[in-house]
Amino acid sequence: MKGIMIDNLTVKYGKRDILKCINAEFKKGKMYGIIGPNGVGKSTLLSAITKLIKIETGKVYINGKDNKKYSIKNLAREISFMSQSFELKFPYTIEQVVAMGRYPFSEGKLNSEDIILVEKSLKEANLYDMRQKKVNELSGGEKQRVLFAKTMCQNTDLILIDEGISNADIYYQIKFIKILKDKVIKENKTVLFIMHDLALARKFCDEILILKDGNVYDFGTSKDVLNEEVLYDVFNVKGRFIGNALEIN
Repeated sequence: MKGIMIDNLTVKYGKRDILKCINAEFKKGKMYGIIGPNGVGKSTLLSAITKLIKIETGKVYINGKDNKKYSIKNLAREISFMSQSFELKFPYTIEQVVAMGRYPFSEGKLNSEDIILVEKSLKEANLYDMRQKKVNELSGGEKQRVLFAKTMCQNTDLILIDEGISNADIYYQIKFIKILKDKVIKENKTVLFIMHDLALARKFCDEILILKDGNVYDFGTSKDVLNEEVLYDVFNVKGRFIGNALEIN
């Protein structure tokens, strides 16, 4: 099976169950939103998929293979993961950080194809003209643009975004979501995107996984699962969707 399959996944922090018996399948050629209140396990789920944390019970399959059987380098050839933020100890330039997306595929030196991908990713994020600027001199929103470009440069079929564009200007938030959606449609990629903007999730995501208290509350098409009941029961908000717009009572 191409894509990601979660089989009876449980993750603990100490004695507390953060994720409880999660089952979900994320297929190729779709964009998935992962939503829920803070602290319900959204970031933990992506960390479990990418082997950043220990799985208590259950399995994660990447393109039909247990993720435990992947080396870190080989897993990075399958999945690109954009975290919420990052810190660098050295004064790397924007171009150097974006080029790190090619490291899983290179032997320490970029080839012509790598260089083309670096330039394309810089241009997609409107960073090309400032590519020699030091990353540690950038604002939070600009750093997120760099991370997005690095993630796109990695050019994997599976893309995980952990609220990675929340600090960017609204222009770039929408631009990057459209880029991801375009890659899903034209390149048959799979995107898992933790989102807080429910209107954007409803508009752009094919399917949405809703987490509540470490459990799967619902999983289905965005139009089916995002409704008044979910707003109140999951987010404790009274409102309704009018098309893709969210109206709060």
